[in-house]
Amino acid sequence: MGITDSPQDRDGLPWGLTELDASGFVVFLQAPEQPVAADVGRAIEEWIGSPSESSIEPLPTSNEERWAIRVHAEGVACPIIIWCEEAAVLEPTGDEELDAVLTTCPWVIRAQLIFAPSEAISEYFMVVSLLGTIAPESPAILDVVTSEFIERETLDTDFLAEDALPNESFLYAKILYDDDDAPGGLTMIATQGLLRCGLPELEVVGVPVEQQHAAAVVLDVTVGLALEAGLPDPGGTFALGTGLEVILMPAAQASAGIKAGEVGSTQWRHKLETEGQFDTSQPHACLCQPSSAAGEQMGWPSLVAAAMLAGDASVFVSATARHRLGMRARRSFSAFATAFASLARPSKPEWVRIAHEGFMVQIAESSAPASGGAVQSWWRVDHLDGDGVDALRVARGSADAIDHRRIDSTDVMDWRVELPVEGSPFGPWEPDALLAAVDKVRTQESP
Repeated sequence: MGITDSPQDRDGLPWGLTELDASGFVVFLQAPEQPVAADVGRAIEEWIGSPSESSIEPLPTSNEERWAIRVHAEGVACPIIIWCEEAAVLEPTGDEELDAVLTTCPWVIRAQLIFAPSEAISEYFMVVSLLGTIAPESPAILDVVTSEFIERETLDTDFLAEDALPNESFLYAKILYDDDDAPGGLTMIATQGLLRCGLPELEVVGVPVEQQHAAAVVLDVTVGLALEAGLPDPGGTFALGTGLEVILMPAAQASAGIKAGEVGSTQWRHKLETEGQFDTSQPHACLCQPSSAAGEQMGWPSLVAAAMLAGDASVFVSATARHRLGMRARRSFSAFATAFASLARPSKPEWVRIAHEGFMVQIAESSAPASGGAVQSWWRVDHLDGDGVDALRVARGSADAIDHRRIDSTDVMDWRVELPVEGSPFGPWEPDALLAAVDKVRTQESP
């Protein structure tokens, strides 16, 4: 099916973008019978809530499609084209369990639309929620742009749960480029999916293998802020936090300074393009460290990454991420408080030390107008105080508190716990594992 409708705000796209990429989704169905268009239409109308006569329009089909409709949903600027066809044979995903389930799906419902760049996060959430609702027995939905599968458990918790919120991380995948045949032993991490959001794909080039995680953190923070506030023009500075800046260079310009054949170089990109693994015609923005001297080659933002991972940097966070992370942290805060109380007992000095050094909460503070986000900071828990904590702000490498405040549980955006056991650190995504780890600490013999 082809997309002929598009949002009105596609004009004036940055970084040489001339058009928006379409988003496509494949909903896998295990039922042996072909889904009936009328049944799907009724499910869509129920999801829309108060449909008008023009909410759903039938469309002509080709040989592959059994039926097709155009759906107009409030809150989604572009009509959604939805159609049914037989499932095609898929390449193995690498997940044997998922592969086995997908082979039992004879039919698929497909969807396609173009996101409004300024609303891409919310529109993605709404469209996937719609698809997950009209196919409640579907084991997974494939995002065609990122090649990522959203499995049923994720659909139920991150899209269909009553307290689910839009999540920008689904809009893009991070692709690691690591070429054993290339000299230098360096890697590149690039996004896949931002072109449909009216942004260039972002890259971090020249990353040592052991620092891939740090580079991915920088990339994620940049994407979250860029989706809400946009990006500066090529060569411009983008603030990721207080004193944390990167330069956004066109990939063609940045790659010209990389040795021939190395990952990210011009020659390497063209080699991948001939193999169908890269598209040099699309705009890519490379995140670089501002140079400290005239003529100095700008490398990947390693200093920014180190400051972020150190834990005491003031990093900006987007509004979408702030709300989503806060919801997750609040869901499991009771486990966090229980774990702290289990260790912070005056009769056990070693446990108290572990509690005071290992339990931290993150909050969002003053706004950061330049990036559209807010400043996030980590605080070390001193003691529980009702439905919250008394916490200390401690500079890295120092035992002296530089600030102190009471933090209500509703203001906690994230939490982390470092414990001297396997699996540490623990976060909001694993409250049961945290409680089990605390039990393990308590059974260990105190020195």
